[in-house]
Amino acid sequence: MRVIFKKDLSISIIGIQLRLQASEVIQAAKKFVREQTGYQYFTVLEVKADDANSRWLVYMDVGLFTLVKKEIIVDDKDGNIIGYRAITT
Repeated sequence: MRVIFKKDLSISIIGIQLRLQASEVIQAAKKFVREQTGYQYFTVLEVKADDANSRWLVYMDVGLFTLVKKEIIVDDKDGNIIGYRAITT
């Protein structure tokens, strides 16, 4: 495995850019839910890395007494939120 350091201090392994850490993705999703949707109480249910589309999928429960599941899509390159939707069960 060949590791290349670039001028901007990012690391590439054989031409594939390393992605954000899960903790960074969770913090971005929490900030979005708090500031943009108005939910103050939530639980992170699941975090998935979608390598094919270079994004992360964060699933949260925003309900107080019942399950209200939301999906937050975070861009792997810069940590921006690129999608938000309700998940029906």
